[in-house]
Amino acid sequence: MSKPLNSLSTEAESLTNLKKSLYNDSLQSEFLELQSDIDTLLQQLQSLSRQRLAQSGSVQ
Repeated sequence: MSKPLNSLSTEAESLTNLKKSLYNDSLQSEFLELQSDIDTLLQQLQSLSRQRLAQSGSVQ
């Protein structure tokens, strides 16, 4: 028995929405991971800058 056309359309729309939500979740996860990496690198950069300032201050 075949499904009515509007039922197939609704199922296709549901699958499309599911794909979009999964894709968005994946992008959100990737964005959060990148943001975490950026925060870590920024902290390292700030630490190195402080060390460099401290070393140049002690040399003078």
